Amino acid sequence: MTVPSHPWASVVIPIKDERDNLTPLIEGLLKVMDSHEASRSRPFEIIFVDDGSSDGSSELLDRLAAQHPEVTTLHLDRNYGKTCALDAGFKRSAGELIIAIDGDLQQDSEDILKLLPLTTTYDVVCGWRVTREDGLVKMISSRVANWVRNFFTHDGIHDTGCPLKIFRRPCWNVSRYSKACIDFSQRLRSCMGSQSPKCRSGTTRAFTASQNMAWVTDYSNHSTI
Repeated sequence: MTVPSHPWASVVIPIKDERDNLTPLIEGLLKVMDSHEASRSRPFEIIFVDDGSSDGSSELLDRLAAQHPEVTTLHLDRNYGKTCALDAGFKRSAGELIIAIDGDLQQDSEDILKLLPLTTTYDVVCGWRVTREDGLVKMISSRVANWVRNFFTHDGIHDTGCPLKIFRRPCWNVSRYSKACIDFSQRLRSCMGSQSPKCRSGTTRAFTASQNMAWVTDYSNHSTI
């Protein structure tokens, strides 16, 4: 039986000076993705985007890609920032699902398996960082930003900054990633309050996922992203 070449999922990870984390990260991701039922009949891909690393991450990523056929490494010519790195990875990806996760090991790869079942119902699934290892200033800034956004949008989303997210490809226009990031909350609010036949009412719910929680929103107006 011929295995379809089109991947069922693409994992995209922006990397900036994460050399010590790369080996455990890729081992965890390969274990998680291999264990999913979809991987029995279709391939998956893991795309690392090297965002101008200077600590040896670039060379290690190339070695890991040579060892694992599921892994692809993209190298940016300098540090452009996380948004650009994700944009590059999303444009390179081919999976029906796009999974974004950071390379700092603050998200448990196992949580991917707990979010994936929700993609059969919802178009966007996002983690919620209940336990964080960030500094105090960063955590306070994140909480203030989430509070301000919720105050104006009333979208009920707990943590838009959580790096662990899963998108169904039809809802994500990768050629306009940066604009989509800026407009996401505004469009989500419009979608949740709209009675248009093109845009169903949104739903938010939470569930326990290891140390994380997750909000899930039904964002079905694919043409607006």
